[in-house]
Amino acid sequence: MALQVSTGYGSLLALGVGAGDIASILSLGRRVGNWWTASSGDEEFLRLLDEDELEILTRRGVIDIARFNKVWNMSITLLANGKKITAQGEQAQKVLGRLTRFTGCMVCIIATLDAFADFATVRTILYDLLLRLLKATEHGQDLLVSELQSRINAWRSAACVRSIHIRAREVRQSLIQEKSILDGLLPAKDVKEVVHFLYWMLAENTHQFLTSSSDLAGIATCLSETGFDLLSIHGFIGNSSDTPCRLMYEPSQNHSLFAHNLDRFYEKDWFSQASRGLCTAVSLVQPEESIGAFPIDKDTSHRCRYAWKRGSQASQAVELRIRKDGHQGYNQIDDIIYTPVDLGEPYERIDPSVHTLASCQGFVLNKELCNGLQQILDKEPKGIADWLLEQTAPQFNHDGSDNAVVLQKECINGTQEKINAFTVFQSFLMGYYYGVFLKLVDTRLLQLQMIDGAWGFRSVQVLTEIRACITTATRRSEGGHREGIPRHKLLEPLCSLLFSSHISIPNIGRGRSCIGVKGKRTLLIRSLVDACHTPDEMGKFLLLDIDVSGIPADVDGLIRPGVLQHPQICSFQRATMQSFRETGPSEDCTRHIEPDWDVNPETALLCIRFKGRRVATLNVVRADGAFASAYIKPVHAPSEDETPPTMPISCTIGDLVDNRLPDSNTSPVIVQAQGAPCLAYTLAAIYTEAGWPVSVASNCISTAWHDAKTNKQNLRGRAYVDIDGRTKRGKPIVIARVALEKDIPYRLVESKQLDDDNFMPYARLLNESLHQKIYSVRE
Repeated sequence: MALQVSTGYGSLLALGVGAGDIASILSLGRRVGNWWTASSGDEEFLRLLDEDELEILTRRGVIDIARFNKVWNMSITLLANGKKITAQGEQAQKVLGRLTRFTGCMVCIIATLDAFADFATVRTILYDLLLRLLKATEHGQDLLVSELQSRINAWRSAACVRSIHIRAREVRQSLIQEKSILDGLLPAKDVKEVVHFLYWMLAENTHQFLTSSSDLAGIATCLSETGFDLLSIHGFIGNSSDTPCRLMYEPSQNHSLFAHNLDRFYEKDWFSQASRGLCTAVSLVQPEESIGAFPIDKDTSHRCRYAWKRGSQASQAVELRIRKDGHQGYNQIDDIIYTPVDLGEPYERIDPSVHTLASCQGFVLNKELCNGLQQILDKEPKGIADWLLEQTAPQFNHDGSDNAVVLQKECINGTQEKINAFTVFQSFLMGYYYGVFLKLVDTRLLQLQMIDGAWGFRSVQVLTEIRACITTATRRSEGGHREGIPRHKLLEPLCSLLFSSHISIPNIGRGRSCIGVKGKRTLLIRSLVDACHTPDEMGKFLLLDIDVSGIPADVDGLIRPGVLQHPQICSFQRATMQSFRETGPSEDCTRHIEPDWDVNPETALLCIRFKGRRVATLNVVRADGAFASAYIKPVHAPSEDETPPTMPISCTIGDLVDNRLPDSNTSPVIVQAQGAPCLAYTLAAIYTEAGWPVSVASNCISTAWHDAKTNKQNLRGRAYVDIDGRTKRGKPIVIARVALEKDIPYRLVESKQLDDDNFMPYARLLNESLHQKIYSVRE
């Protein structure tokens, strides 16, 4: 075992994984389980139970472990060093090692179950299965309860790092497209049958298992495609060869009605009785085709596709942008706030009911949204807008908490005509919402361009959740401004839309809000991984379907920033003034995510390294806030003369590496960060934390210089202190331009701009019209 670990560690280094990331993977593997401890952890688990895998898996040959390792150990994909790392062939084999027979079975099973069921259902199935396989005593049952989640984490990570989960999703999606199975998650009533089947497959020796469940047939098909070669499925799709382990599928009469006579599904209402978990697969290439899996007639299906496209077009006229609240002290920074911004045209006269519906479900009211909604509802029954408004209305309590929303219902009921109209309306809104939210999400690293939404046929839960989110975004605070959406609250609808997970994220303190969620996919704030040049880039999210077992999370899968109880204390020393010349380092710093070992290993800190050496550790929420608040708006005509009016002190990456940052008490400091966005981000956070006013130049250093001086003057007379409680009396800090581009888009929303003009363009036109009339009267 020691040789295996040594070989694996060395192979990770050879793969290019940094020492800090390797330490996180190994340590978290021992604490919570991941692919690194899959086989070794199982061996220890079985040893504690005094069990042998040959006595547990009594059906011989159901999985050829040698072939399994040969097929699935040829590639490895994971997140390390702040980027996606992939290796093939012998290099991957050295890192992954060989799985035992028991581990291989469990890895294959959990990858399949994750494709068909939610995490809670998967845990229930595996617990019941292992309880039967192990024939555990009271002591063994206690051990199983204590070790189960760690084992599940390890198996799930081992499947993910080998991309077995991708193959499982591909098989499930092909079955949905062929209408062999329904979209949605495994119903609770099928759990016992799935456990019985898995136990039969692993531990019994009879040749046939009979089922009428299409979900179970789909699970079996997926298992046979990912590793269980001895398993064959008959009566489901295609022709299967006779094997000693056969699942015989005999569909029920209700399923035949659904598959062959969709026009009569309303009479049987079979879909409603299935009690399926909400999960709709959405292709990022053709998202409007996701409605095709619903049990609707062809005419309604065509109308739904058209409505989705109209909703997507309407989404182009609105954006969620970061709000800039001006310069803040480090201890004032909480989280980034997003504000809806109207990019469309003023709407014209429309039906009052459609107007009300659009104002409740849209982030802004404009011509694109109102006309699109009016057009698709014109073909529906009269009065349908009022009925739709009632179906999607949330109820609010007023306890002042973040979760002050009570969902009224989960699905709608009505006549076939009304259900068809709702499905068209739902398609329009889903096209609109996906269009709005996906602007904030980078999906380029997905291995499979497919996402899962926690919504489905006749469901209103996601619509109600987003409506509550819109209410929060447009609600006015005591100061009269729109409150906006905090980043951690924006993660909630994103999880519902991107990987079928309804979550609630409480804010547990300043600088402690959520920075990511680990589920069937992983959603991270982009600044954890990518070097961002502007706050607009920093405010985006990254969606991954690769292994992220080196990133810590709590039991709910929430990734929170560490508290940084012992902030980095840099040595600030006086330096000599010199002539200014804008430059940058030949190589930028790199970003790494690591657990907060000193306080809570379930939280994450952003470790900044230069050529592998740690130079800073940051709370990413506060660092993001510091960078966004210090970023200077680009000017239309940047000054050609970038020489500051006062001789500055130059700060370089070498000063950061040597932990000897220049003190600005005597002269202003300019950070030389050209071509080094990570360096600019890091020093903006460090100097802000130390209590100095910081300005980050966009396309003009002179403008940033002027802003820094103005900000310095505005801070006089205020309690602006450093982390040691000492009042700062020095000169300002200016972060030089990261890039030399002159034309830089600026999408931040200034606090003073948070008025009706950002949300209702007709108000702006009305004001302009009134001013023109007043001017004419005066003349």
